[in-house]
Amino acid sequence: MIEFLSTRNELHMTTEAGGSTTQSGIFYQNTVAALYLGRMLDPRISDLTQRVIAVRVEAREYVDDVLVMFADSHHRFIQAKENIDPTSGNKKWRKLWEDFEKQRWDTGFKDEDRLVIYLGKSDEWFSNLNSLCERARGARNLDEWQDILSNKTLGELECKIRQLLSLEHQNLSDSLKLLSVVEVEQKTLNDLESFVINWMPPNNKGEQILFSTLRDLCGKSARIKIEMDASTLCAQLKDKHNIELFPAPISIENNLITGSVCFDDGRPVEYACVRVIGLDLDQVNTGSDGYFKFMVGDQPSWTIQASYKDRFKEIKVNRKKIGQPIIIKFPLLASFSVDSPEENDEIPLGEKQTRVLEGSFPILADGSRLAETASVEVEVRTYPEGVPIIQNGECKISLYQGKWRYESAQFDGEGIYDVTATASIGKNEDFRSVRVNCTQKDKYYQRAIEEDLKIRGITRLPSTKPEDINLDRVRFQFKQILYNKQVEFFDYFSNNDLEHASLTINSTLEIVDQILPVFLPKFPDDLWLQQVRAYTFKNYAMLMRAYHRDDEFSRGLSEAEKTFKAIRDQDPKEAGAWNGLGSIAALRGDYQKALVYIDIALEINPQYEAALRDRETMLKYVRSECRNGFKNPFLKV
Repeated sequence: MIEFLSTRNELHMTTEAGGSTTQSGIFYQNTVAALYLGRMLDPRISDLTQRVIAVRVEAREYVDDVLVMFADSHHRFIQAKENIDPTSGNKKWRKLWEDFEKQRWDTGFKDEDRLVIYLGKSDEWFSNLNSLCERARGARNLDEWQDILSNKTLGELECKIRQLLSLEHQNLSDSLKLLSVVEVEQKTLNDLESFVINWMPPNNKGEQILFSTLRDLCGKSARIKIEMDASTLCAQLKDKHNIELFPAPISIENNLITGSVCFDDGRPVEYACVRVIGLDLDQVNTGSDGYFKFMVGDQPSWTIQASYKDRFKEIKVNRKKIGQPIIIKFPLLASFSVDSPEENDEIPLGEKQTRVLEGSFPILADGSRLAETASVEVEVRTYPEGVPIIQNGECKISLYQGKWRYESAQFDGEGIYDVTATASIGKNEDFRSVRVNCTQKDKYYQRAIEEDLKIRGITRLPSTKPEDINLDRVRFQFKQILYNKQVEFFDYFSNNDLEHASLTINSTLEIVDQILPVFLPKFPDDLWLQQVRAYTFKNYAMLMRAYHRDDEFSRGLSEAEKTFKAIRDQDPKEAGAWNGLGSIAALRGDYQKALVYIDIALEINPQYEAALRDRETMLKYVRSECRNGFKNPFLKV
């Protein structure tokens, strides 16, 4: 084991025999450690959040690959893996999360500390994991965490991670606490070595030679045991390797880098993420003016990276450009996205075999002149054959909200499809693609109902004969009863009488459980049956949130949303389905998205009283958000 531990300005180094890690993996781990050693020896760094005071390799911690300590007392606990299979059956993968869990709940762990996975390859699974962890850090409470996990990809990933934890921490609150301190760095060996120029201090031999020397030092024989302070290490580098570190300037100058992120035509980019590569500075999210700034210590140059909707742009700034605003440009169509369906979504297909597509086109908001030449074309192909399905739908672009929807994409039965939306503005063109799995709606509802009954522990259902299935008779018998139950529920719920609201929901479910398992799979396009399912689940979700049963709240809301979308997909002119989706968005706290859906409902039916009332309510919430510092990116209120 090699240990680098700074205590009272001393650097102690000891080496002992290592474990069973492969030589290739050890080389990758030592590369990571050598970069932080270079940072530790750099006299130019004055920012306490960036200045490394100690680096331990094979540390005496639960997370033991590399431990980095900073002058502001926060730590980075690093597991460096050249490659790892993220499956529950992989012992190394389970061990990694076991160690992360123990480290997170160790008494000495601080909120500012980070658990870091360095991965020696680029992998979509780990990109999703990093996205999940970033979203966790942005979640202000458990409700927002629930909203984040309503995303199918992120929700399934979080569930897989949570199942690796001990029973004590297998809950959403603790998964948020853990994942909010996890970072994923996907860096190949070449990527790491490209950082050398910015991570090594100035010296007479150059950054590469110093870096190689430090990496070799990490890989010294396990029998050697060396103790020295930092000045002795510098002397050793000079005497044994003829490497002389240049001292820090008498006064370290802080440099202000300012600039803006914009589109090709000069429009500012809002919500772009900007960071300085190689420095542990917090990233900056641009506002409506696209502006950003960083205060950095003196060095020959800095690399600024901006990301926007999974696109990246970099620009190098040298000393001569300090004081001059820099501009990072993105193409106009970088703002275009497909929001629904998402990658690998399951789409239940009704009789018409269609699905409404939704997406964002925020650069067109507020009646931009760009909209005069804007369009979106949709293509659907079978996978893997690539056979195109003829499309006759219509795309609608909302200039007011910066949204687009396609009514409707045509499919050809069950199977996997590639859906491609191509946007154009003038002569500029770009596309986004998602792969989806289509299921016939009768099979989808059959499976969904069975899963729900199993979760709720319902086993006894009515036995029916073919001659008993008379939908008109059932509708006549139960339609008014279920409507009265809904009115009764809201009377109790609005008065915070949860006991009677719960009794009403339970009696409603008893009726619904007699109807839907028998009729919905046989009449999957029936509007009333689907409305019964959607509104029952929505009301159930509201009750579960009131009881702080977060998992059931999320499940109920998700099922309601899927059913409202199924209604909308079979008939995009069904205003109630759009308004129902608005209710779902509102319950998740996304009032701006709720307004988008409610406005579509009112576009279809301007006299829709429920939607008019809902819109007034959403406007109040959005105004409240704006007063509290939140800004709606698409809607002027």
